[in-house]
Amino acid sequence: MPAINPAHRLPNVVDPATDTVAVDLECRRCGYNLRTQHEQSVCPECGSPVGLSTRGNFLQYANPEWVAKVAKGLQIVFWMIIVEIALSVCFGNTITPIAPVIDVLTTIINVFGVWLMTEPDPSGIGEEKNVSARKIVRISAVLAAASVALDNALETGSAALPDTFVALLTIIGIATVLAQLAAFIARYTYFAIIARRIPNEALVVRSMMIQKSMIIFMLVAIVAAIISELAGSAADIALIFFLPVAIGALIFGIMTIVLIYRLQVAVTNEANAARVNWAADTYQSPPPMPPTAPPPTDARAASLH
Repeated sequence: MPAINPAHRLPNVVDPATDTVAVDLECRRCGYNLRTQHEQSVCPECGSPVGLSTRGNFLQYANPEWVAKVAKGLQIVFWMIIVEIALSVCFGNTITPIAPVIDVLTTIINVFGVWLMTEPDPSGIGEEKNVSARKIVRISAVLAAASVALDNALETGSAALPDTFVALLTIIGIATVLAQLAAFIARYTYFAIIARRIPNEALVVRSMMIQKSMIIFMLVAIVAAIISELAGSAADIALIFFLPVAIGALIFGIMTIVLIYRLQVAVTNEANAARVNWAADTYQSPPPMPPTAPPPTDARAASLH
């Protein structure tokens, strides 16, 4: 097994004098207690390298099936952004009979991608750090599906519904949009958490920078909307706010697409590395010592004399 990078070890888990596991530590693969096992050996229960369980939360040492799911989810999210942009360019605001069907299909596929992207690490390592962001992003995927359903219901059947029910659906729709905005911000936090597990500090910095910029632009957009509502005829005042917001949203939207693309490439590479690290035949226990020669019999001992 390759030499362990001490920087990748979980703190206070391995005895530096003997390189053995000094605490109760579950095997990432089967849950066997690895206490007293040598870091260069394999799990007695499943044959998984012990070192995979002592190296912290880096993706290259995580369960390869889980890392592959996260990578696949990021790929789906990336391509769905491209598809939605292409649909917007081709159809714009044109209302067609198949528009609701397209909305539903793209939403379902996007929810599936987000669900894979936010799959919890089966080892539980690092979960306490990303549980909030991960769950918020997951919930937002469900809310997005609900929002699409509400929009289609209001557009197609609002005339046949009681006014009170339509007003209730509108309020729910607004609350759903606000929740999705919060989840949109949380998504960048989750991106940063995944980037730290690569580790890729450049992607971490980029994720947090875009997140902060998006928060600023959202606040400015809210102020612009309020001014536009209050100004009435002085709409050009609001335009002064809206124009830089629109330009900034476009720039950081493009940066987000590039970020997700780079992240999914990096996580895919980590999934391949994890498969290699988890391959049982890659790491072998030290070969057994050759048997020692049997002690000489009495006849052989007498002949020697």
